[in-house]
Amino acid sequence: DTDFASPDQRAAHLTRAYDGLAFNARAQKQFTQAEAIYLEALQRLPAARAHFHFQLGRHYHQAGRPFAARMHLTQAATLDSASFAGLAGPILQELQQQSPACVIRR
Repeated sequence: DTDFASPDQRAAHLTRAYDGLAFNARAQKQFTQAEAIYLEALQRLPAARAHFHFQLGRHYHQAGRPFAARMHLTQAATLDSASFAGLAGPILQELQQQSPACVIRR
């Protein structure tokens, strides 16, 4: 019941819902659909932008799209460094060292 939920609680519920939809799409190998879900979430839930940038970064990293991954992971860490800098850091370092993204300066 979200009738009495605060705006933060509603945003948290919607964030979990979008994550679940994207997770299910990925599990069914519908990667384009998962990407579309994350992109919609970026537009519809501005309070969770850092979260969805991080999710998109991971999605692109797993899909072998290093440039897109780097862009979204960097954006997540910029928007909410306390939550995402530590999580994005190892992936960004891997991208810097082991993929064509290594030609991109930090």
